[in-house]
Amino acid sequence: MRLAKAQFLESKIGSGPNVKNNIWTTINSQIKQHSKLHENIVLKETETNLIQEPKQIAEKFNDYFINVNNQFTLDHNVDNLNNDVQNDLQGSEACLEVFAPADVNEIIAIGKQLKNKKSFGHDSIPVFVVKKCINIISPPLTHIINSSMEESKLPAELKIAKVIPIYKKGDSKLTENYRPVSILPTFSKIFERVIYNRITTFLENNNKFNPTQFGFRSNKSTKLALVHFIEKIINALEAKLKVLGCFLDLSKACLNWIDNYLTNRKQYVELTHTHKSTNEKQSFKSNTKRLITGVPQGSILGPLLFLIYVNDII
Repeated sequence: MRLAKAQFLESKIGSGPNVKNNIWTTINSQIKQHSKLHENIVLKETETNLIQEPKQIAEKFNDYFINVNNQFTLDHNVDNLNNDVQNDLQGSEACLEVFAPADVNEIIAIGKQLKNKKSFGHDSIPVFVVKKCINIISPPLTHIINSSMEESKLPAELKIAKVIPIYKKGDSKLTENYRPVSILPTFSKIFERVIYNRITTFLENNNKFNPTQFGFRSNKSTKLALVHFIEKIINALEAKLKVLGCFLDLSKACLNWIDNYLTNRKQYVELTHTHKSTNEKQSFKSNTKRLITGVPQGSILGPLLFLIYVNDII
């Protein structure tokens, strides 16, 4: 039976370019608990009192996720962009290159590349629905996206995130032991991908990324970062030098369009509660509140904006 199970899982993983994704899909299917991590949560109000009312728990999570980053000084104002990147992006030629109008074919390609997910944001429109009709909706969508770039504004409805708390480790009754996963409106992902493609192409073509930045970049990986790090240590030791490593943990961690994208963002927390007597599932939402700092977790532009922010730290 063990051999048969091993052969079955090996066949599920398969081979080729999608091995990594297949591995995690197979692991999650065997664990069978990922989808229930945010159900029927109970939180501590004090050491002796527990919060069990789902609506109140959702509010507590939302307050925590919004305020957890306020202790940091990561102001999202345009002035804080890396100076070299900011100066290069402010020129008229740079603006023409970065914000070149999208065409229908590009929007169709981006829509078809979205991952087939049945989850949806506050707009209740899942990705697979948009993918099925992308050929039909692409002309008006292209016009709206180009208008967004021209006017440096992102529709307010696309700035609202539905947040699901996912348990990490430790005491499951403490908010700090959960991480927020943002589910953004499907159409916002298409807007973001258009901007992401343009900014990334500009920065890569003009060599604006630090060469030792390996995260969130194509043809770069953590393995390459380790190889680079180990080589520097070996070279230093062979030269009879002392080696010191400084590690900075940034786990909390352009202009007009990006400034508009980052400002006046809102979020709410949604929890699923299963009634023990009837086994019926019910969703509970917190009030929608404005985000003060940071980028939405799980967004397309988030990692890129982070790279730009830390580009001159490395």
